[in-house]
Amino acid sequence: MSACRVLLVTKGLDIGGIERMVVDLAKGLAREGATVHVAVVNDGRDRLLGQLDQSVVTVHRLGGSDRIGWRAGWRLARLVRSSGFDVVHVHGPLPSIAARLVPGGRPVVTTSHTPLGALRRPTRLAWRLTARGD
Repeated sequence: MSACRVLLVTKGLDIGGIERMVVDLAKGLAREGATVHVAVVNDGRDRLLGQLDQSVVTVHRLGGSDRIGWRAGWRLARLVRSSGFDVVHVHGPLPSIAARLVPGGRPVVTTSHTPLGALRRPTRLAWRLTARGD
């Protein structure tokens, strides 16, 4: 049986709770034998990048900002479509929309790290548009 191919998508890899969790998850999945890729939307937020062994975890810099942007969204969609991932695990509503719009039926798991009521209206709408219960 081949290794599970996992793509973790995050806004950045600066020092913070979400970022720390993504780095730890990537390292743990790789240790368990998964083929792990991490897509970073905002290239400028990369202070934890050095904690990923890039010979084990492949990092994709999407060249966007915290609001993702069209180019980074396009790059993410192309990465999801062309790389044959078994699962895409997204942290954030805007990358989640980009990942879910890609045809091909790949499972997309989205983790919200903020209570829905604490988010601004456009962000809440983005979460609702991408939420599915299957």
